[in-house]
This record gives sequence, structure tokens and C-alpha cells, in this order.
Amino acid sequence: MLGGILRMTQSSPRYSSLYPPGDYEWFACDASGHVAVFTTAEIGPIPLSVLSHRPATDAFVGVLETMPPRGSSTLLVSLPDARWFKQIASCGFFAYDWQDVHRTSSFSQRYEMLSRPGSPIHIAELPVQLQPLVSRTTFTGLRFSDSIQIDVRAFFDCDPAA
Repeated sequence: MLGGILRMTQSSPRYSSLYPPGDYEWFACDASGHVAVFTTAEIGPIPLSVLSHRPATDAFVGVLETMPPRGSSTLLVSLPDARWFKQIASCGFFAYDWQDVHRTSSFSQRYEMLSRPGSPIHIAELPVQLQPLVSRTTFTGLRFSDSIQIDVRAFFDCDPAA
């Protein structure tokens, strides 16, 4: 739930004991230090660097909910309810989602950008206690501003069952 907006998804099975139940948000930064939120749709891969620090990642969502908007946002897709993704981007975060959950064929096997910030937040602008959490999962050689789709497994070891 972000700013009073609750995201609802269909129920999916958990893949392993590491994989969190439900729709899960995790965070990473790119080579420029910009930050993105990745939403799993209950089945997207999650880097082990995130899963090994679940309590801290869970706490980040609470901080995210209190962040004020810092600029405009651009929605890149048409969704029935896009408020959550627009709000995340207005706070400075690139927002990716595992859209394969809605497909029956032609799976991308990638997180896809749904919204982008007009004024991206830099890792140095996050609360100091959250910076190490985000920096553990850095996409070296990749910039979110240039990446509409991201194959997370090409960059990180992920939950083997995801």
C-alpha cells in the first residue's frame, strides 16, 4: 500500500522458502546511482542480495510510502489502475513490473518499465540507513533511463526456483 493505494493481484504459488508470498517490491540502483522499484507480480525473479536482507527490504517499503512527490512521472503503458506506478515515479523511482504474469504466450522473461520519473532520485538522496541495502543490488553497466526491459537473471543470482 502506498499513499492509500492498495495493489491487488491474483494469487500465485510461492516458489521456494526464500521467495516472499504475495506481490513483492524490491529495490536496486543502476550504474548512474538512480533507484528503481521492481514489483514481482508474485512470480518475478528476486536477486539473492535482496532475499538475504528481507527485513531491511520490507522496511524500505514503509519509508517509500512516506516520501513526498519530487516531480512529474510518465506512465509508459495503459493499466486499469496505474496510480501506484505513477506515484512511485513521481517520488523519483523508475518502476518495473513482471508483466509476464498477464500473458499466455510470448513471455519476455524480463521486468518491464511501467513508469519513469521526471526527476530521478539518486541513491545518495535516500536515507543513510537504506543506501547500503540498495547498493547491494547494483546493475553495473546499465542505466534505467535507457532500459525499458531488464533481464535480472543476467545480472544477479536469483532465487533458484523463481
